[in-house]
Amino acid sequence: MRQGIKWTLAAIIGLWIRLPIAVQALVVLMLIDYVTGVLSAALAGELSSEKGWKGLVRKILALLMVLASYHLMKPIAPGFDIVSIVATALSMNEGLSITENCARSGVPIPKRIADLLSFFRGTK
Repeated sequence: MRQGIKWTLAAIIGLWIRLPIAVQALVVLMLIDYVTGVLSAALAGELSSEKGWKGLVRKILALLMVLASYHLMKPIAPGFDIVSIVATALSMNEGLSITENCARSGVPIPKRIADLLSFFRGTK
C-alpha cells in the first residue's frame, strides 16, 4: 500500500513541476481563496455547504478554461503562451476575492486597496 502512495505522490509532483508557473500560482491562489472564503463565512455565521460546493464548481470551471486555452494554443498560436495569460487573468480575480474575504472578516485593508475593490465591484 505504501508503495502505491509513493508512486502517486511522485506522479503528482512530476505533473506539478511541469505546469507553467502562472498555472501553479492560480492553483495556489484558488486554494487560499477557498480557505479564506470558508473562514470568512464561518466568522460571519454564514457557512453553507451549498455555497462552498458552488465555489468549488466555479474553480473547476476556471481550471477547465485554462485547459481549453492550452489545447487552443497548440494549433492556433504555437509559441504564444495563451495559457499563462488566461491563468494570470484568473489569478488576479482570485487575489481580489482573497482580499474581499479578508476584509469581510475584519482584517484591516489599506484604503487604496479598499478603493480598488470598490471600483472593481462597480460600487464606486
